[in-house]
Parts: sequence; structure tokens; C-alpha cells
Amino acid sequence: MKRTHYFTILSCVLFTAFMLTGCSTPSSTIKPASYSEYIETDFKEFSSGLFYDDFFEKFVKVDCRYSESGKAPMPPYSSLEYIEFSAHPSANSLYKLIRDYITVVVHKSIAKEVFYLKSGDEITVYGQALGYHYTNEQTQEVNKALLIKADHVVKK
Repeated sequence: MKRTHYFTILSCVLFTAFMLTGCSTPSSTIKPASYSEYIETDFKEFSSGLFYDDFFEKFVKVDCRYSESGKAPMPPYSSLEYIEFSAHPSANSLYKLIRDYITVVVHKSIAKEVFYLKSGDEITVYGQALGYHYTNEQTQEVNKALLIKADHVVKK
């Protein structure tokens, strides 16, 4: 009987140790200490949706062009706290003729960086890639896409 009791305790200790080490937060979701540590990301790969799982919840750096602002942000982001803007491929990008865009949400505490931008300004967006779902109105197909919850927006 004592042997079974020790085995049970040992099993519980090993299981607890496994759970504590195996369930820790992945390093990709911990905000990097500096902007140089963000993952440099190709605009087309990010906007295509094909690499959704590769970028989801990662901290990314994307070079793009500021397009428009002032829209109410999509849920769950409150217009009391966030603004939303669209970004298009950089003018020097191979993809500049493509109509793809990236949705960027910015907390109002750092939004002053955005208010002075003009449409077409070249920018670099640093932030976390987060996912959302949308329905294609023509096909009624539900798709996944990424947006960037920006930590910093820099005009080039």
C-alpha cells in the first residue's frame, strides 16, 4: 500500500512539473524589449491571410503607406480607446499596385503619431498581429485575416 501511495505522489509531482513547464507563455507572445526585436514582415505575406498561423500573436514590423484614418475600430476595440487606419504597400514595394491593405488599430494614448500623417506617407508599424474573421459578401465564405494592434508608428 505504501508503494502505491509514493507512486501516486511521484506521479502528481511529475505531472505538475510537466504542466508548469509545458504551459508557459510562448516567447513569441511576450512583447520584445526593443523595436529591433520585432519580426520584419513582408506586406504581401501579412495581408494575404495565407500565413495567418505564422504571424498570429507575434510582434511584427511592417513597412507600408498610411492610407486613411478616422474609422471606428472593429470590435472588440472601443472607439473611446482606439482609432483604426488602413495601410497599403510601400511605394517602393513590388506590391504597390495591389489593392490589399492592412488594418491597424492604435490606442489613443499613442495616436498622436498617426494624426500628423498624410495619405501616402511611408511608415513602419510595430505591433502585435491579431486575428479576426470576416464574411465575403459575394461568396458568403468566412475567412481569417490579421490586423496589427500597434505599439508604435514611425514616419520614414
